Amino acid sequence: MHIVNRLSRYPVIESIPKSARTSESAAVLIILKDLEKEPSLILTKRAANLRHHAGQVAFPGGMWESDDKSLTETALREASEEIGLSRESVEIIAMLPPASPWRRDIDVTPFVSTAVGDLDLTANPDEIESIFDVPLKAFLDTDSYEFIEFGSDSGQSGADIKLPVLVYNKNKIWGFTLKVITDLIEQIMDVSMAKIWSKIH
Repeated sequence: MHIVNRLSRYPVIESIPKSARTSESAAVLIILKDLEKEPSLILTKRAANLRHHAGQVAFPGGMWESDDKSLTETALREASEEIGLSRESVEIIAMLPPASPWRRDIDVTPFVSTAVGDLDLTANPDEIESIFDVPLKAFLDTDSYEFIEFGSDSGQSGADIKLPVLVYNKNKIWGFTLKVITDLIEQIMDVSMAKIWSKIH
């Protein structure tokens, strides 16, 4: 399978956070489906009442907890809690390099998984407003992106930044989630997504 083979360069390592970063470490689960037809991934819209990133589009995932045996366990546990994902319904195939969301000092490790058979997902209303699929090809039209200005919170004039946003069925995909997706697409589809990120200013 082309996509799976391409991701073999990112082996899954059963690791835990460094001792100094246990309270600032998280993991998310990228769920790919329909790889032989029209590859797509599953995203969530977070509930409006959450403390962090309320109402934003995100991967299922969350903060590492001391009971988690590994960051892989964190991603699977959070996906189970948020969207009712059965651990037997996915196969984890890759672990991408950790990165940090804009404005937050946390280390987030993305794990890539593929759906094994049909998925029976149910949003936890305390955390998730909705669950939706996005075909990977939706991200390829670089002319369809919008650029929205966000404040830097630095208090300095002229310090605002414009970030790319893809609107899909009224859902705004941007920030950490969009960056991880476009980086993943570059790895598995032989395309460059540099055009949208080069416009940041």
